[in-house]
Amino acid sequence: MDDPCVQDLIATRGFVNLISADIKTRRAAGNSESHKIDLSVYEMLEKRRNDQPCGARAWEELVMEAYGELAAQDLASMAAGDVLHVAAPFFGSKHNNTKVEQATLDYGLDVESFDRRIVSGLKDGSRAAAAGLRNGDRVVWNSYLWQCAGDYDRKMEVVVDRVGEHVRIERWPRTYQKVESWQVLPIA
Repeated sequence: MDDPCVQDLIATRGFVNLISADIKTRRAAGNSESHKIDLSVYEMLEKRRNDQPCGARAWEELVMEAYGELAAQDLASMAAGDVLHVAAPFFGSKHNNTKVEQATLDYGLDVESFDRRIVSGLKDGSRAAAAGLRNGDRVVWNSYLWQCAGDYDRKMEVVVDRVGEHVRIERWPRTYQKVESWQVLPIA
C-alpha cells in the first residue's frame, strides 16, 4: 500500500468512523457530554505504549463495549467501502452533512508512473487519455499527487518529453462517473 492517496483514504474513512462512533456512544448514554469514545481512544494509545495488540480487532472490542454490536456492523461496513454517514448534530447548528454526487479521484494511469517517470497503464476512456497522455511518455514534471487528492477542484499538470519536445498536459484527475458522497456545508 505505497499509494499515499489510498493511505489518506483509509485514514479519512477511519476518522469518519470514529466520529460516527462518538455520536452513537453519546446517544446511547443519553448525554451529549459522554466521553466513552475518548476513553476507548486513550485505552488504544495505552495498549500501543505497552506493546499490546492495538489493531482493528482491539478497536472493535473497545467500541462494542461503548455502543454494542452496531460497532461491529459499522466497522465491517467501513472496511467494505460502503458509504459512511455521519449524523448532522456533530457539525453544530450552522453546518449540515449534505449528500452530493462527485467524481472520484482517478489519475487515469498507473500511479507508479510518477515514480518511474514513464507513463504506463493509461486507462482507455480516462481524462488522462482524453487530454493526450500516452503510454511511454517520459514524465519531466508533474503536480503533487497529494495536492490533487486533497483539493477536489484542482487540475493536474504533467509535462512530458516527446522526442525532445516538452508537452504540457493539464486535466482534472477525476472519473467521468459520479458517486454518492457527503460534504459538510453551511446551512443556507
